[in-house]
Amino acid sequence: MTTFADVAPTQGDNGNSFEWLWDICADPANPVWINVPDITGLNPSAPPKQKDDTTYANKGQTSQAKTGEDWTMQVQVKGVRDNAGEFQEELLILIAAADAIGGSNVIGYRYYHATSPSLAYEGTAGVEWTRANTDNDSIEFFQFTLTGKGDRQKIANPGVTVPKPTIVAATPPNAAAGTVVVVTGSAVEGATGVKFGATAATTFQPAGRNRIAAVVPAGTAGSAPITVTTPAGTSDPFAYTRGA
Repeated sequence: MTTFADVAPTQGDNGNSFEWLWDICADPANPVWINVPDITGLNPSAPPKQKDDTTYANKGQTSQAKTGEDWTMQVQVKGVRDNAGEFQEELLILIAAADAIGGSNVIGYRYYHATSPSLAYEGTAGVEWTRANTDNDSIEFFQFTLTGKGDRQKIANPGVTVPKPTIVAATPPNAAAGTVVVVTGSAVEGATGVKFGATAATTFQPAGRNRIAAVVPAGTAGSAPITVTTPAGTSDPFAYTRGA
């Protein structure tokens, strides 16, 4: 049980609101991604679509099942003109999509965090636009609203190179089958597999920052080097001796 006295600020660097990137492509079927650098107010929203799945077993309480999402995004783009007075390419792509009729008003999008490997999304969306500033003395910004086509998905972050995992400790030592072993290391988040020797752990799950709790699988006592696998690769074996 966590007590109030145990709660302390998380150690590390604060994130910044501007540490997001947004890319678009005019043809989602053959994506050539273009970054949109001059943005502000990037605000994606994905409220869930839900259906009632309440039964008597819920004993009078309502139960909802998520069946999808209604994804939208608001973002502003600053208009930057070249020597001929024309605005930048990415802004014109967005306006052209918004002005098109029917299915031609769809673009491909992806948005992702500058440092977090786990925060990256991709999909297609319809586009509409309006002017953000209409007074007599402001910089020209364009307000865009994107409405998703139902295909948003998480992707590998294209802006972050993720190192393969490294193991530095495993406790307790000499654990027998069915015992939980806490594996500590770096880049172990998002693990897809943990092995003791050649045998996969019975179950495993995150156990805090840079830690995984893995259940020792059945096997004989002796050397059973631990490895952790993530989408970035598999760690070097960490020497471990297990019980029976």
